[in-house]
Amino acid sequence: MTRTPWRLPTIITTAAGAVLVIVFGLILLLVTRSITDSANEALVEATLPLVSTAADLSFNPMYLLDIDALDGIIQNFAASPNILYIGIRDKNGITLAETGKDWEPPEDFSLEQVRQASTAQEIIQLTSGDQYYVTGPVLVETVDMGTIQFIFDLQRLRAGQQRAQTITTLTIL
Repeated sequence: MTRTPWRLPTIITTAAGAVLVIVFGLILLLVTRSITDSANEALVEATLPLVSTAADLSFNPMYLLDIDALDGIIQNFAASPNILYIGIRDKNGITLAETGKDWEPPEDFSLEQVRQASTAQEIIQLTSGDQYYVTGPVLVETVDMGTIQFIFDLQRLRAGQQRAQTITTLTIL
């Protein structure tokens, strides 16, 4: 069997194909990283207004100790499948209202974040395992009534992110 030598057009075509594969691989890598970064930014941008709104809505019922109104507020927010837990505590750390999908946060971990949010009077964010904790103070001007805490399920959020990455990858290819 005789081998034919590589000809110039064959070499050019093979090299061009290899370059294209490398370029498309790099583009795919950059797009995937960009989607991941965008998803993390979107998570922060979506949760901060949610916690701020819930805290604003909770101030008057906390001031009046209207537990039924507090329950109604958190039940409206808890309809999202991505939310594992919502809890409202007074400034002494006593739970006034809470709801969770058969899940409760570790008490010491949760109370520490409540103390931080109350002391700093700003929203505190923390990721622990598959949970994303966002705790904000319930206050108007200088009147601090307590805190509200949302805990999100990162597994569900990541699953949605992976679906978006898969669709983008298939679209690019």
